[in-house]
Amino acid sequence: MKRLVLAVIAALLAFSQISVAQPGYGGGYPYPRPGYDGSVNVTYGNRGRNGGPYRQGAFFLNQVGFSYGVNSILEMSAARTLLKNLLVVGKDTRNFRSAGTFNLEYSHSVMDFVYIGAILSYMHGTAESTVEAGRKVGFNAYTFMLSTKLDWVDVNWFTFYSKAAFGMSSVSAARETQQIFDWQLSPIGLEVGGALRFFSEVGFGAQGIFQAGARFCF
Repeated sequence: MKRLVLAVIAALLAFSQISVAQPGYGGGYPYPRPGYDGSVNVTYGNRGRNGGPYRQGAFFLNQVGFSYGVNSILEMSAARTLLKNLLVVGKDTRNFRSAGTFNLEYSHSVMDFVYIGAILSYMHGTAESTVEAGRKVGFNAYTFMLSTKLDWVDVNWFTFYSKAAFGMSSVSAARETQQIFDWQLSPIGLEVGGALRFFSEVGFGAQGIFQAGARFCF
């Protein structure tokens, strides 16, 4: 699974470099737009790729984001039962606790308001053993998903968006590992800023009910 994740990330990065190097793709302007003076107050009246508005004077093809999420699907009460069913070692545990999810995202713009990309997430949790008093069992979940992000409102420094992602999680405890289908649906996403944008999302899935972080746009 690790080889597959590395291969997909390498392909996405190569694709982003090729897209940046090609001027005038999609009927829009080269990047940066000819005649752009570098000012950051130009939004309306200056059109980006496919005629879309520039974001602070220039459109961003790529986004790399880092975030922290809470109450992921594997942290919910129903999912704790899932852990017990997945892993033999989980059957003799109780009081599951998690440190939350840590997420790394990459996305590339394929249209004015559509981004596609990939997400890597990690979650670590512990549970108490019901067999050996005082013993704690560690759980780890590594998640890889392909994602789509839709920017519904993109006005100067503010963006309202939705995101959907689907993929696989590798859940392990002790020396036992299982793979499961995983997903994230975030209907409400808000971000503010320019090339550095801070964001928060509300949804449900592998990344959590609520997550917040920062994106670097280039």
